[in-house]
Amino acid sequence: MKRLTHICTAVLASWFLIRAPMHQGGVWSHFGMRFADTNAPLSKWSIVGKFDAAQQCEAALAKRAASQREGLRCIGSDDPRLAK
Repeated sequence: MKRLTHICTAVLASWFLIRAPMHQGGVWSHFGMRFADTNAPLSKWSIVGKFDAAQQCEAALAKRAASQREGLRCIGSDDPRLAK
């Protein structure tokens, strides 16, 4: 029964493209510069997109210009770090 539950969970899991929270501060704060806080807990990140498979999420991430990828990551919807 555990195996069936695991298989169903794997099939139902989706993938999120998430963005780190943006902060203004540091040396460049007087210029209005913002940076992605990639050390923030994943529960604080924003969901940018939802996909059925990891490959779809990675493809969406790869399509973005390098300057737009800062602070973005693909992660499984069942990742326990999203709840913390």
